[in-house]
Amino acid sequence: MTNHPHSYRFPYVVEAIFPTVYRVHSIVFNEDIETVENQNNILIEETDPFVNGDLRSPLRDVIINIVTEWNSASHKRLCVVFGPKDCVYFEKDESLKSSKNVPSGGVDLYDTFDEIPPVLEGLQQCPTCGYFYGSCFYNEEPWEISCACNPNICERCDKPVYKWRITSNRYDPSSSTCWHASIVNAWGHKCPDGISGQLKNSFLIDPRTGENLLNIE
Repeated sequence: MTNHPHSYRFPYVVEAIFPTVYRVHSIVFNEDIETVENQNNILIEETDPFVNGDLRSPLRDVIINIVTEWNSASHKRLCVVFGPKDCVYFEKDESLKSSKNVPSGGVDLYDTFDEIPPVLEGLQQCPTCGYFYGSCFYNEEPWEISCACNPNICERCDKPVYKWRITSNRYDPSSSTCWHASIVNAWGHKCPDGISGQLKNSFLIDPRTGENLLNIE
């Protein structure tokens, strides 16, 4: 059975202290951050940070802005890790770089690892995207789990409408939970020109008008 490569809860921030020595800062979401003990974590006042287990896009921007200010003030090398192969590096010269290679190795100076449940039996980690796929039992029911390698593509801009394939199931190793990618996740997609895209070869009929809400044809 595959083990997840680390046990930090996404998202989190890695701060380089010395070469091969680092410190991890958790990102804590709470409706009243004044009631949360800091413990050198990043606190964000937010009651509903996730949709179907995924961090909402506006909060990703908020986190990047917070770490950008930290990077500018400290000139430390930092990295925000959003997933197994999804992170943003902040260099000492204040430049930013998105990467699929998350920080690994070295020594965690403050030993901030958390215990994490083992990966559900029947799942394995995709070497391409880093997420899990396979067949498993969750809450005593069978689940078919997909990785992030086959998202739906927008007919207008030819880019993914959502990180996960619509109507597929995905596995979150940090909490050992399974999630379903609902069709509503496609509605928030915008093409680079700001216009709502069209999901290829998919249909969602408006019962009031009979119109297809996803495709023009």
